[in-house]
Amino acid sequence: MIDTWQTSLVVFDTRIRTLQLWSKDVRDISSSMELDWCIACLADIRSALYQLQARIVDERLPLARNGRAVVSYLSEAYVWSADVVDDVQALVQELRGGSVRDVALAQDSSAYIDDFLDPLFHSMCHSCRGMSASRPPMRALLHLAERLHVAILSLAWVLQAA
Repeated sequence: MIDTWQTSLVVFDTRIRTLQLWSKDVRDISSSMELDWCIACLADIRSALYQLQARIVDERLPLARNGRAVVSYLSEAYVWSADVVDDVQALVQELRGGSVRDVALAQDSSAYIDDFLDPLFHSMCHSCRGMSASRPPMRALLHLAERLHVAILSLAWVLQAA
């Protein structure tokens, strides 16, 4: 699991850097600000993914995908992150004049959040809050997961508004 997360993080980081380079060609100021916001959200997601992953590893939580809710949530967040980069890439191409973006991509992203990430997030919050009284490190884990979820929702909102 750790190797999969590490590989996903490297790929995600590379794609963010590529988008940053591509975004330099955007001429319209308002479009540029919209794109800068998307890329900033992606960078925040990347940072939150890494911090949550590091904390899970530090706490030596069982890494079975169907084990702890926080492990499942992080795994699904990686899946969503890989898909959402396609949405931002489509936005970059649209703003550069290369193609018209498929709005269904952003809708699919939101549906994935609604159908998978939100239920996992709520399940994880419930299980972490129950443990946080007996295990103080769980509070830190919950805080990092909440930060990741807010970053994900922020990008989803920007993509829907774009």
